[in-house]
Amino acid sequence: MKMNKTVFFVDDEKNVLNSIKRLFRNSNLDIFVFQDPFEVFKAASENNPAVVVSDYRMPEMSGVELLEKISILFPSSIRIILSAFTDIAITEAAINKSTVNLFISKPWDEEELLSEVDNAVKLYNSPKDKKSGYGFF
Repeated sequence: MKMNKTVFFVDDEKNVLNSIKRLFRNSNLDIFVFQDPFEVFKAASENNPAVVVSDYRMPEMSGVELLEKISILFPSSIRIILSAFTDIAITEAAINKSTVNLFISKPWDEEELLSEVDNAVKLYNSPKDKKSGYGFF
């Protein structure tokens, strides 16, 4: 079976997305970036994402709302929030609802972000029986 290496990054700030593209340019992952969270759903239906990384605060919808919809449409996708805002209550609620698998703070550490996204892709592609007991938290 072919490994799914599709990763979506969603952020309303173009500079952030440009930084993401530069950071992942030498990776073996298939990176897609979106400023508009609504574009994600159409692209996801065509490119079944292994991982979706979303900014928390966006004008059209929050990252948690986006990832909640992704969790319904693509329940096996690994979902990550990337945000400068660390509202613990919101983060806990999202984790408890299984909407978010991981929270990474902005500004991010480049090696950590590369590693966590790579680990998330590997987790997505691992056999289901290997996923139980393995988590980010």
